[in-house]
Amino acid sequence: MTVQNGSDGGPLLTLAFITLTLSELAYFTALGLMIPVVPLFATDSLAVGSAAVGVAIGAFSITALLLRPLAGWVADRWGRRRLMVAGALLFSAVIAAHLLVTQFWVLLGLRVLLGVAEAAFFVAGVAALADLAPAERLGEALSYNSLGLYLGITAGPALGD
Repeated sequence: MTVQNGSDGGPLLTLAFITLTLSELAYFTALGLMIPVVPLFATDSLAVGSAAVGVAIGAFSITALLLRPLAGWVADRWGRRRLMVAGALLFSAVIAAHLLVTQFWVLLGLRVLLGVAEAAFFVAGVAALADLAPAERLGEALSYNSLGLYLGITAGPALGD
């Protein structure tokens, strides 16, 4: 398989690179926002205990973990942009659906779907980054791009709280 990256030595900070990084910042800010909200919602509104909260949180992570290899395969065949957009749209719909939850099993199902969305969005984003970055600056590109993830995970919980 051939890696299709910008190995011509072109610039790193292109419009596409900045757009990708900003989209990941927005995505991970929204995901981070859910970190304090979901446990409070589950314990207060759904009246479940801490074990159930752990199951709901874990369902997201396990689903994302298990589906990442499949998401990589899909990104290679279906295209990075299409998979990333599909992941973002699913993520948006699932986050909005959290507002309608009245039973724990619905929350659990939404957390699984959120894991599907995360696998698609994250893997497609990393693959797109590898395509965009000049080969000799891939490490630098990953470091800059990861700022969107970590800034989002840092700012999101403060906004959610």
